[in-house]
Formats: sequence, C-alpha cells, structure tokens
Amino acid sequence: MLDLYGGQNEGILLESVEQMRQALHAANAKAEIIVYPDTGHTFNAYYRPNYHAESAQDG
Repeated sequence: MLDLYGGQNEGILLESVEQMRQALHAANAKAEIIVYPDTGHTFNAYYRPNYHAESAQDG
C-alpha cells in the first residue's frame, strides 16, 4: 500500500496519519506513507487550485 498525504490538508490531520502509520507497522503490513509538507488536499489533481507539481510528480 502506498498512501500520499498533504501536510497542510485540513481534513486529514497529521496525527491521524501517524496513527495509521503506527498501526500498519504493528500489523507488519507492506505499506509506505509519504507526507508532502507543502501541500494540501488533492495536491496531485492538475485541474484544481491546490495542484502542487513537484509533489504530484514525485508521488
């Protein structure tokens, strides 16, 4: 599983992301969570104002 999150997302708090990361680690799940600190929600949607090209291309 690969999850990508925007660090400035007001709908999914970083505390929740960290809880998920810890739960996945405890379950020995094959998962990676990446947080892009300078982005918000839908940062990879090129047609939206929140688009962040560098993070979207990396993701």
